[in-house]
Amino acid sequence: MQILVHAHTVYACRRFTGPGDDKNPAPVPLSCPEPSRTASLVQHSCHPRPTPAVPIGCPQPWRPTSQPVSTAPDHLGTKSHKLSVWTQDIDQLLKAAGGAIRRADHPELRYRLDYLRRRGHLASPLPGILTVPSAEDDLELAVLAGSLWLGPDAVLTGWAAAALTFWPKAPVSRLTFAAPRRPAACRGRYRTERREIPPELAMRIATVAVTSPAMTAVDLAAEDADAIDAALRAGISLDELWAAFRATPGRPGNQQRMRVLRDSRDDPWSAAERRLHRLLRNRGITGWTANRQIRLRSGRRYRADLLFGRQRVIVEFDSYAFHSDRDVFNNDRRRRNELELAGYLVLNFTWAHLIDDPDWLIECIRRALALRS
Repeated sequence: MQILVHAHTVYACRRFTGPGDDKNPAPVPLSCPEPSRTASLVQHSCHPRPTPAVPIGCPQPWRPTSQPVSTAPDHLGTKSHKLSVWTQDIDQLLKAAGGAIRRADHPELRYRLDYLRRRGHLASPLPGILTVPSAEDDLELAVLAGSLWLGPDAVLTGWAAAALTFWPKAPVSRLTFAAPRRPAACRGRYRTERREIPPELAMRIATVAVTSPAMTAVDLAAEDADAIDAALRAGISLDELWAAFRATPGRPGNQQRMRVLRDSRDDPWSAAERRLHRLLRNRGITGWTANRQIRLRSGRRYRADLLFGRQRVIVEFDSYAFHSDRDVFNNDRRRRNELELAGYLVLNFTWAHLIDDPDWLIECIRRALALRS
């Protein structure tokens, strides 16, 4: 005999092996004379699912709990599904906003946003700003977060502005914003300065205001003259740079900016060219132009670092940064050969020649000019 436990009554079931209806007997009620006894959890072949233990002989009928046995797995599955739905909804919101949102702009979603941030599905690089967790590695996303934090009057300046406009390889270590109604502040990699940018010297990239390439290069010239060289390489004219400089008078560092701009009058595209131009001017060598394009009879066009047009002498600077690549190296050899066959005398120098032995470099140029005069 086995004892079957049901919600309200305990049944006993005898198994018979004889023929007839005894193979499947109906359950028979079984009473218990001792109210204190309890029945253990019992499983029968006709009830494959376990049933919770039920007291036998209780004065009041026992009622099962309202929670089903399978509540935990179902609950976890529902929670996981809800999290997935929330994540999809917020992902769509972030995608539509460019990757960053302000929490205050979505009060109806504040509980979801806070929950996803705690779970690591969202990041908060600045107070009240939410982005995807990879915002620190994405320059454009980090800039968007800073713009949302500071408001529509903020304008991106400095190295980050250079990287987004004319100098993709600019070394960006911090994000600087100019805000006319905010005090200077620092929070992590973000910097703010109280400054108003003239409207004609600002532009927009998507929803973010950025200083124009000319204004950005002039700003950075107080720190590094390479910014001016990069701007000239990108096609920004010296006149544009001077116009940006004159539009912002009385700023700290303007003396250094003026010196760099004056030193750029011969259109240098690198620090080496800038130093060579200065050396040639100091030694009284004239009749040359910088970064002049040459068109050969074959139709090919080449740009010379320095060209003495009347004597057909070209001066080139080779650096490891720009000439270490195999394809660049091969193209330089082709270029030199074609220029030589077209009647040009090509001189190649390096930064070491310019720094360590400038007298020899000048002597080589004088001898070449004498041969072609």
